[in-house]
Amino acid sequence: MKKILVCLCFVTAFYGCQSDASSSENAASAAKNEAAVETAPEKKSTAPIEKVNVNKSGILTRNGIRLTPILDSPKFENTKLIHKSPTSSDHLHAGDIDFDFEIEGDFELGKQTPEATKKGLPNSEKGQAIKVLLNNLDFGDFTSLENTIKIAGGHFSGLAVLTTSYGEAVKAQNAHQMFDFTVGHGSKNGIDPKGRHLFYVGPQGEYKSDEKVLLDFYVVNTEMSLQAAKVRVTINGTPFLLNDWRAYFIDGLKSGENSVKLELLDENKRLIPGKFNTVSRTFIVK
Repeated sequence: MKKILVCLCFVTAFYGCQSDASSSENAASAAKNEAAVETAPEKKSTAPIEKVNVNKSGILTRNGIRLTPILDSPKFENTKLIHKSPTSSDHLHAGDIDFDFEIEGDFELGKQTPEATKKGLPNSEKGQAIKVLLNNLDFGDFTSLENTIKIAGGHFSGLAVLTTSYGEAVKAQNAHQMFDFTVGHGSKNGIDPKGRHLFYVGPQGEYKSDEKVLLDFYVVNTEMSLQAAKVRVTINGTPFLLNDWRAYFIDGLKSGENSVKLELLDENKRLIPGKFNTVSRTFIVK
């Protein structure tokens, strides 16, 4: 009888160990699968997967698209842009709205940027200007300090920024101003002056096949680096992750309609909430 009990105990213990081992293997397998799901790269594009190549000059290439950074852009560190009107306290009616500015320092409106000539960059006849974005849409490049825009009505969040004669937004601490104003009785949904923001500068409109296409954006209240915020730009379905705040020339575009999507990401590559921190646009190459 004792032998039978011993055998039964042995068999029970043996199968119990086998069950525990099987459970452990299943748990390990499940954990491995779960980890694989958590760490699997997010599918951001339907384009064929191809590694982003970067050379010593900072040129990025992927799927035939090339981004060439504009290095050593003029900073105009001693320049300050001052926005005078319109303001959130103004009582404005639909029609002509005055946009008034002041500029302190060595930035001259209408002048050709010296760096552009040295580097062979495409200069605009307008020269250096003040670009005004309203609700993240381009409302014009001003070459005078007093200007007028016809506006029907609504609430507007604005960014005014100095630009070079080749169209790049000047990336200096005092080269921009954010502002809000309301025309008529639109609901006031302003932009947080202390929040982290992304504004779309270009490309936009139409380009000739031999014309340089400038990719540019403006970030406010944030730093960009490997350890800080980033901008994910997706061109015709092909994504690039940018760690440096600079403008780029785009090559490898197709004839006809092209698309650009910009997203402002935090240091963990998660989207930063904001009024304009995700934006998609199209432009034409003839």
